[in-house]
Amino acid sequence: MRVGLDFDNTIAGYDAVFAGLAQERGLVGHALPKRALRETLRARGPAGEHAWTALQAAAYGPRMIEATPTDGCAEFLAECRNRGIALFIVSHKTRHAAADPCVDLHAAARAWMAANRIYDTVPPERVFFEATRQAKIERIASLGCSHFVDDLIEVFDHPLFPSAVDAILFDPHGEAETVARPVACRDWAAIGGRVLGR
Repeated sequence: MRVGLDFDNTIAGYDAVFAGLAQERGLVGHALPKRALRETLRARGPAGEHAWTALQAAAYGPRMIEATPTDGCAEFLAECRNRGIALFIVSHKTRHAAADPCVDLHAAARAWMAANRIYDTVPPERVFFEATRQAKIERIASLGCSHFVDDLIEVFDHPLFPSAVDAILFDPHGEAETVARPVACRDWAAIGGRVLGR
């Protein structure tokens, strides 16, 4: 068994970070989950899209230290470690933020992983940042993942995503439509049940 995991919004949770940034900048009047915030801003046209990319640069860069591991993720990682299951992190993440080329997103993510002891279970050599979604999917295939957990259904819908991989959508807000593949799980307990058979 070789289990692949997405990073942003799967291992690292940003709802509070994005909500705080948006309110600090006067973009919304009340806290919204990340996905709802994104759609709200993008509905405002080019100015909203610009505001969204600026929020991403801050949340995934200098403010990333405020992100927290998603509920139950640490327990899932620990159980995989105890069972000797090989884990990999494969993330679609460019090195620099589009809205701020001075921000090193890889460095911010690696510092967060070290601070949150992710490397206790997934060593640095098993962490991969890919510049494009296709490169991410090709990496998943090359690693021979038996399972992959991601918060974006677009990853699983990509024509190159390997059909043999058990596709698991992390869907904590219950926003996904019911489909045969990927299987949507609301929390890490459900993911653990599917992957670990408990």
